[in-house]
Amino acid sequence: MLERRNSARLPLSLKVRELNGDYQYTWDAADLSEDGVFLKSKICFSSQDPFSKLNLTLPDGTPLLNVTARVVRESRRGPQVGCGLELMNLSEDHRMALKRFLVLRAS
Repeated sequence: MLERRNSARLPLSLKVRELNGDYQYTWDAADLSEDGVFLKSKICFSSQDPFSKLNLTLPDGTPLLNVTARVVRESRRGPQVGCGLELMNLSEDHRMALKRFLVLRAS
C-alpha cells in the first residue's frame, strides 16, 4: 500500500470529542500527527457529514478547539478499526503548539 501521510504519527492515547451534525461523540485516539488523528472504533457512516468539528486537549494541557476535520481513511479490518481524519483549519498558534508537542514527545 502506498503511504500518503505528510507527517509522522505519534502513538498516543487521547480523548477526542467530535461534533458531526446534531450528534456528539467521544472517541479514543490511537495516534496523532501534525496533519491528522486516528480515532479508534469510529465507524464512518455514509449518512454522516464528511466534515466534523473536533475538540481535544494535548497531554501538555494545550486545547485544540473547533478544529474542522474530514475523514480521509477508514479501517474496518485488521489490528486497528477506526477512521483517520485530516485536521483542516488549525490556527497557526495551534499548529505550532501541536508541532512542538509532537517533537518533544517523539524525542
